[in-house]
Amino acid sequence: MGTRGEARADAILDAVAELLSEVGYDRLTTDAVVNRAQASKTTLYRRWPGGKAELVAAVLQRAADCAPAEAKNTGSVEGDLRACLTSMADTLTGRSGPALIGLLDAARQDAALREQMRRLFEASCRENATALTRYALARGEHLDEALVYEALRVAFAWTMSRMVFDGATPSAETCRDFVSGTLSRLVSD
Repeated sequence: MGTRGEARADAILDAVAELLSEVGYDRLTTDAVVNRAQASKTTLYRRWPGGKAELVAAVLQRAADCAPAEAKNTGSVEGDLRACLTSMADTLTGRSGPALIGLLDAARQDAALREQMRRLFEASCRENATALTRYALARGEHLDEALVYEALRVAFAWTMSRMVFDGATPSAETCRDFVSGTLSRLVSD
């Protein structure tokens, strides 16, 4: 796709993100998107034939690419898990966080959106589990990648529950305690 096509795609995704924040998923329409982006429906559907759910997934993917929950090699399994958890919380509270949290409820009602979000979430967890396992192996430690993957799923659920019930991002101390008391135990052999 050329520069002009990329600019149109960016304008469409920007319009989707803005409209999600303004009207939510349920009231988001492709007509509103093309009007906001000053694009045609042909352009939209050529790139995103799946319509609304695929557009939203593209916005989420772009947000994840800009602020991924990244595993980092900190020198220890606990440090790596803590860095990943902190990155995950930062993503949820960043620019795209409110839209993502709002989409969780919409995903319960929309199977296509639910599938797109599940696919993105699982890919992120798998990628990070692979990285954490590789870092540990390089340090001479053994981790079961499947356990790390499940621990990251638990970390996401924990982070979301803390944000919903506490109304704030978990503090560094709370994250440290959760990693040392729970996540580290989940991944240890």
